[in-house]
Amino acid sequence: MTQTVPLSAYLALQTDPDAAVVLSLVLLACRWSCS
Repeated sequence: MTQTVPLSAYLALQTDPDAAVVLSLVLLACRWSCS
């Protein structure tokens, strides 16, 4: 799962920059709160 997130974020950045930013923030928030 965690290995595919950066790839999906990159693909989202190519098509929808705003969605990629949101996805990145969610990923960072989860990583910060989960660990």
